[in-house]
Amino acid sequence: MLRAFDRDLSWYTVSANRNERVVRKLLMDRQLLPGFNDSGAHLTNMAFYDGNLRALKLASDGGDIDVAYMVRRLTRDPARVFGVKGGGIEVGDQADLILIDPSALRRMDHNNTVHRQYRDAFQHEQLVNRTDGVVPLVMIAGHPAWHGKAFDSALGQKKMGTVLDTTF
Repeated sequence: MLRAFDRDLSWYTVSANRNERVVRKLLMDRQLLPGFNDSGAHLTNMAFYDGNLRALKLASDGGDIDVAYMVRRLTRDPARVFGVKGGGIEVGDQADLILIDPSALRRMDHNNTVHRQYRDAFQHEQLVNRTDGVVPLVMIAGHPAWHGKAFDSALGQKKMGTVLDTTF
């Protein structure tokens, strides 16, 4: 098949647990630190970028308390584990913000958000997740970077934030 179809050959596989109840149980476990996946190692051929949105969606099955727990597990807890100054909302902190539409998050079907998109930087198609409507706003250090369907024109043109430094 590879010889016959070359780059037109594509398939779908579940590379982690497909049972949502088991995934939710694992994500809510205090011993597991969610938010890490292989998206950087497989930048063009796997679309794992919605892992944190999926974690929030699964947490929402348990209500507001579970969502608050998951937000902390995706922000403050990894910052502490890795010695990064961030992940909290303290006076003087860099104001990074991700606004999530809870209704759109509930409707999100992570199994049907993967698309191919041609990327000039790679000179070929990349698998990307498009969870349109779920994240209406992203701000980096108080500067808008994403507006629902498009990047802000200042992104990549204007310095917005700083590289987070570790205390190791």
